[in-house]
Amino acid sequence: MRQLNLWRLGAACSAVIISLGLQGCGAGPAASTDPAASEDPTTPPVAQQPVPQPEVLGPLTGGIRTGEPWGTTMVPLIDGYVEEEFSFGGLARGHGDAADTESAYRTRMTVRRPVNPDDFKGTVVLDWNNVTLQFDIESTWAAANDVLMGRGFIYVGVSAQKQGVDGAPTSLYFWDPVRYADLMHPGDDYSFDIFAQAAQAVFDPIVMPDALRDRIARVVATGSSQSAGRLTTYINEVHERDQVFDGYMPQISGSVLDTRKDLVPILWINSQDEAAGIVEPPVDEPLFRYWEIAGPPHTTNAGEQYYTSVAIYANSNGVEGRYDPEVAGQYGELDPQGSCNRNRFPVRYVWSAGIVALHQWLESGEPPRSVAPLTRDDAGDLTFDDHGNAVGGFRLPIVDVPIGAYFAGQLPVGTSLTHCTPGGLVPLVGTSQTFDPARMMSLYASHEDYLAQLEAVVPEAVEAGRLLPEHAEDLLRRARGSDITNPVPRVPPPPPAGGDPV
Repeated sequence: MRQLNLWRLGAACSAVIISLGLQGCGAGPAASTDPAASEDPTTPPVAQQPVPQPEVLGPLTGGIRTGEPWGTTMVPLIDGYVEEEFSFGGLARGHGDAADTESAYRTRMTVRRPVNPDDFKGTVVLDWNNVTLQFDIESTWAAANDVLMGRGFIYVGVSAQKQGVDGAPTSLYFWDPVRYADLMHPGDDYSFDIFAQAAQAVFDPIVMPDALRDRIARVVATGSSQSAGRLTTYINEVHERDQVFDGYMPQISGSVLDTRKDLVPILWINSQDEAAGIVEPPVDEPLFRYWEIAGPPHTTNAGEQYYTSVAIYANSNGVEGRYDPEVAGQYGELDPQGSCNRNRFPVRYVWSAGIVALHQWLESGEPPRSVAPLTRDDAGDLTFDDHGNAVGGFRLPIVDVPIGAYFAGQLPVGTSLTHCTPGGLVPLVGTSQTFDPARMMSLYASHEDYLAQLEAVVPEAVEAGRLLPEHAEDLLRRARGSDITNPVPRVPPPPPAGGDPV
């Protein structure tokens, strides 16, 4: 696999030439006119039109609200990690209705990185912030922050769209007009080039110390839901022009069916909710892997709590709203028997496994194992087991050794779990229901019996790449700290610090 888009060196050199009035620098690649050159598989692709190098300012400080970035992490940074915010801008090239035009812009990105270069493993995760709620949401950070830090990734959340910058009353400019006074966005037809320019900005010495920048081997793009839809357009229509990203990990979007799968490695992750709307799921290809997860809805309870915490913290000026990281791993283990809640599926286990799998794919050239999609009947509808859980797909041990049912999207027909409304009042967030005592005792003779069955399937999930070793420990810690025969919650011991190396 290519380790770095070498044209970035040429783009940076071009910026120096322009700024200093020089005639040339002779260091960076140029687009070849030799047809044979493009056929050499060892030659990294060269951008047809190198992405402009934006002007970077920062780190940003101050303002009239919290003195921190909007969306500052709701979980503590581990020792050795820092969070910094930068603005970047210049001229963005238009797309779609704005094709062949340019417009001035300035937006921001939030960077979370190791301080010590030796702790960095070479992969930058560039996340297209979601703006469905009319403010920036860092979906990938919310779901996978522990592994991003524990395994030495650099995370960059990018405000690529107008609604997050200055297009809504809850956008950055209106939330803190002092900190974000110079931000301006010309519209979403320019968002694709803005996102690509963010990848350029990562290499700016203002953003990245030399020792870290020299170790960047690959940049991957992520985005969920609405942002995954934007990535679909970028992959299909812009990627070949830019050659910025080494891989992609879109999440929870039905647009997977319309996405090219032959450019660079793509790992696409969908929840049970999106899968319910796909009659014929895509098949794996050499540069494409597709995971359909049994259990989670579009937005789990943990995700909803994280995004709510962001809004409360920001709009209370940092007084309230801190998020409890323990929520991210809940799977119903502390819920009273028979209880019904918003979906407690720990989707962070899967998204984190995906980031590590994509990193290893790019590093080694070996794709992750294929995972069969969720099982469908002849009509294309999902099928369910006797507990109401979906059959097939990407499965965590909590589905194979269940203590409850996870509902999302399409629902099982004739379910006997009538204590709550399957799917919930808002289908996007689903529900989960802990088994009642009779069902629980029909499956497990005791809590020890449950633990024995769970412990028996966890190693296979780890070996298959469906569960990271650190999350296997987290899952078993939670299971051992609960008691399926006793509905009174017990507090599990705190999780261990740090994580395993990639």
